[in-house]
Amino acid sequence: MKRGKNPEFTCHQHIGRVGSSTGLGTDPEVTEAYREWENRKRLDAVDKALEEIENALIGVMPVIN
Repeated sequence: MKRGKNPEFTCHQHIGRVGSSTGLGTDPEVTEAYREWENRKRLDAVDKALEEIENALIGVMPVIN
């Protein structure tokens, strides 16, 4: 079965819609997926930075029990 609303699209043509270079519109689901992916990358970068800060602080201020 062909995907998308347009019966002229084959599966491969539909997949091509994720790129802006095709000249075709991008599905709202694809736009949302890219937004979520960008947010995930930002959160991962923040997590990594916090881990590095924590490690640096432990190096100069060891935990005293």
